[in-house]
Amino acid sequence: MFLALAALAVLAPPALAKPSYLAGDRSLANHYAAVEGAKLGVSLPGGAGKFIKVTESPLHMLLEPGPDGTTEEADADTDCRDASDGISGVATSCVITVSRGAHEQGEGERRATIAHEVFHVFQTLMAGTLANFYRPDIAWLVEGSATWVESDLVHSVPAARGWWKQYLDSPDVTLFSRTYSGVGFFGHLASNGISPWARFKPMFAATSNEAAYTAAAGGDTALISSGASVYFREPALGAEWDQQGPNVPTAAAVGFKPTKEDVKGNEELLDVAPYANGAYRLSLKKMTAAKPVLEVRVTDAHVRLRSTNGGSVNEVEPGEIDLCSDPHGCSCPGQPSSKIEPFREGNLAIGGGPTGGHVFLIPRKRCETLLPARSCENLLPGFTIPIAPTLEQASGQSLALESGDHAIGEYTYVCLFSVAKGDSVENSAGESVFDGVSAVDVYVKRFGTIAEAEREFIVPPAFPGQISGSGFAPGIGDEAAISTAEETASNGEKMYASEAIVRVRNVIAGFSIISGGGDDEAGEQGALGLLAEVADEI
Repeated sequence: MFLALAALAVLAPPALAKPSYLAGDRSLANHYAAVEGAKLGVSLPGGAGKFIKVTESPLHMLLEPGPDGTTEEADADTDCRDASDGISGVATSCVITVSRGAHEQGEGERRATIAHEVFHVFQTLMAGTLANFYRPDIAWLVEGSATWVESDLVHSVPAARGWWKQYLDSPDVTLFSRTYSGVGFFGHLASNGISPWARFKPMFAATSNEAAYTAAAGGDTALISSGASVYFREPALGAEWDQQGPNVPTAAAVGFKPTKEDVKGNEELLDVAPYANGAYRLSLKKMTAAKPVLEVRVTDAHVRLRSTNGGSVNEVEPGEIDLCSDPHGCSCPGQPSSKIEPFREGNLAIGGGPTGGHVFLIPRKRCETLLPARSCENLLPGFTIPIAPTLEQASGQSLALESGDHAIGEYTYVCLFSVAKGDSVENSAGESVFDGVSAVDVYVKRFGTIAEAEREFIVPPAFPGQISGSGFAPGIGDEAAISTAEETASNGEKMYASEAIVRVRNVIAGFSIISGGGDDEAGEQGALGLLAEVADEI
C-alpha cells in the first residue's frame, strides 16, 4: 500500500502555480511613465525604474479608503512617500501595487489601470508636496484626471465608459463632489481644444479646488455654457450640444433626459449650484393668451438657449431675452416694436461656473400701459435754487444731458449739480454758509417695456463706512431703494449723503443729495420722503 501510494504520489501532477504578471506590469509602468512624462514635460527623479516600484498582490481586488470614509474596491493602488517615509514632503518614491483581478479583465483594462496609476505618480510631483497632493476633497482632480489619462491613452476601456456614463447622467452634481466621474470635466476641456496635458501642472500646483478650476478653465464663458449644453447629446445642433471623445458612451447608453420645464402663468426660478449644470427642455405651449410673452432673465449663470420646435432662437449668454409663445406674434399696436423672438420649445442649458446662477422665467402681458418720457428738470419738489447755470458758465458745457434710443422708446435725462434748497445763514464765526440740501445729480430713464426697466433697477451701493439706512424701501413706487451715510464734521455738526432710486412702471428716477450745517434733509428719513414725492412726479 505504501509503495502504491508513493508511486501515485510520484505520478500525480503538482499543484499549478499562479502565473506572475510582475514583469509585464513593470514593462507597462516604464512605457506609460515615458509617454506621460513627455506629454507633461515632467521627469521622474532617477528615472521610472528607480522612482517607481511595481508589486503584485495575491488579492483579487484591493481595498482602499474612499473620499467619504468608506472602503472601496480597486484594481491597483499607488502609495508615494517623501525622504522620511512620510506623506508631507516632496515625493521621492512610489509603490504601485496591482491586484490579480486587474489582469482578468482583458489587456485593455490592464493597460488602462497601469496608465492610471503611473499618472498618480506624476500628480504627486506636480503638486509640489505630498501634503498638497493628499489634501482632502480633491478626488475630482486626482481620480477624475487619472481616469481621463487612461481614457486618452487607451481607447477601449469599459471602466472609463462607466465613469463617463455617470458624469453624463448627472449634470446637477457639483464638480468638486465628484470622484472618478470627474473624467467628464477633463474630457470637455479636450473636446473644446484645451489640452488637459497642458493644464495639469498649474492645476496640481494649486492649493484649492477653486484655484485648480481657474487654472484649467479660467473665465472661458463659452466653455462653461457648453459644459451644460453637451448633456443634451444632440450633435445635429452643433458640437456644443454633444459630448465626444475616447470612451464616451452613446446617448442611448447613458439614457439621460433633460428636465422638462413647462411654463404656464406664474414666474419660476431655475437655480444652478456653483460648478454644476442644468439641462432643461423649455416649453411655452401652455402659456396663456393673457400672458404670451416669456422674459428669460439670467443672473450670474452662463446660458445657451436653442429653439427646437418653432422659432430660430440660438442665443449664447443672452443676459435677458423675451420670447413669444403666440404663433401670431406678440407685437403691441401703438407702442415701439421690441424684439420678441418666436419660441415654442427648445433647450435651455445653464452652466453654474464658479458663482452658480439663476434664471428667472417671467410670463408677461403682450401690451403694457407705459409712462411717457420725463425730463430730470424740476423733478425734485422744492429744489428751486439754480446751481447749474453757474457751473455751466464756468465749464462752458451743458450739465443737463439727454441720450437714448428713441426708436425703441428709450430716453435718458441726467441733470448734474442741478438744484438746491435752503438758505444762506451766518455761522458762529460770522461767515455766510449754506444751510440746506443740494442735489449732486438727478436722472430719469424711460424704457420701452416694463421688463427692461425691471432689469435696469439696481440698488445703490453702500457708502464706505456706512452706518445709516440702506436697501429696499417698500411702499414707494413699484420698487425703490436708498443708501444713506452720515458723519460728524470737525465743528461737531452732522453731514448727510443719500442716493435713492425708484421705479414706476417703465420709468426709473434717481438722485444723489447732500446736506450739512445741521440740516438732516439728506438723511434717511428726509431722502425717503423726497423719494416718495419723486415717485408721484413721474
